[in-house]
Amino acid sequence: MSTPTPTPHRIVFLHGLEGSPNGTKPGWLRAAGHAVTAPLLETRALVAAFMAGAPPTPDLWAEAFETAKATVADARPDVLVGSSFGGGLALELMHRGLWRGPAVLLAPAGRRLFGRSTLPAGHAPVAILHGRRDDVSPVADSVSLAADSTGEVTLTLVDDDHRLHGAVQAGWLGRLVAAVVSSAASH
Repeated sequence: MSTPTPTPHRIVFLHGLEGSPNGTKPGWLRAAGHAVTAPLLETRALVAAFMAGAPPTPDLWAEAFETAKATVADARPDVLVGSSFGGGLALELMHRGLWRGPAVLLAPAGRRLFGRSTLPAGHAPVAILHGRRDDVSPVADSVSLAADSTGEVTLTLVDDDHRLHGAVQAGWLGRLVAAVVSSAASH
């Protein structure tokens, strides 16, 4: 008996500080049949600031935010997926009312980089995936993000590190994309 092929979705994928539009996660989504738009986000200034011990001020991520905003507006995706820094960008888009659809946040750095500790009121379904062994983005931030937010939010903690490669290979990303899209469609 074969496994049914998932319904393909239009996805905007926002990568992390050290990620890229052609990384493992967007590659996995493409291989699963999804139409993925993954912009190249400017992260050099933010990485340099971290290396120097400087705080992540808005001027350091403004260019990446504008790219993410324009990509979401142009692509009109079914779901927004953000990984680490990209998860923080997704939260920022949601808080500014620029994304109102379902989202999957992978080890989101929303609190650390953007000061966001909750989802905005009235948000669409959101799934958060975080590795218990993450030594980059504190798992406690995702736990409190889920606990302190109202509305439909699910948190999945897995035995993985920040990159979540094992969880992606185990199918978690695909299941969470399908779940938030399906839940949004039923509302």
